[in-house]
Amino acid sequence: MRSSPGSAGSTLSIPGACCTTRARCGARSATRSSRSPRGGLFDVALYNDQGWISRYWHAVKRLHHRGGAARALMVAVHAPYLIGLRAVVRAATGRGRIERGMTYWHDMQDWLGGLPFEVARPEAVRAFAAANGLVPVAERLCGRRSGCNEFVFRRPPG
Repeated sequence: MRSSPGSAGSTLSIPGACCTTRARCGARSATRSSRSPRGGLFDVALYNDQGWISRYWHAVKRLHHRGGAARALMVAVHAPYLIGLRAVVRAATGRGRIERGMTYWHDMQDWLGGLPFEVARPEAVRAFAAANGLVPVAERLCGRRSGCNEFVFRRPPG
């Protein structure tokens, strides 16, 4: 879904915050900037907003970033799921290796420490794009699961 370097389109990632809180005005203005020509493509991948689950993971990540005892607690609480259960399920389904090429430990640390953690519902992304003159080209949604919703938009010529 992403335009590749040197392809006809430009690539721009818009943080979920600009769709939900407008806290990052720079991202909003970037959608209108001259870096992306009229008729260019924008691809966006944003974490799916899962309501309370997304709020839970945001709180976990913030605690993890405090370091010390808070970080140790977050690792201790989540390691059985993020390492143990995942490894068992993946081995049972014949998918032992993580696609991202990290060990389970490093993947867990990457997830727990991953801030900023901005989320948006697909309808919020579509509304933001429409309000900024972008036309949808393609999308791949993850449904109710965790993960990223991916969108490709085009700025009409003219």
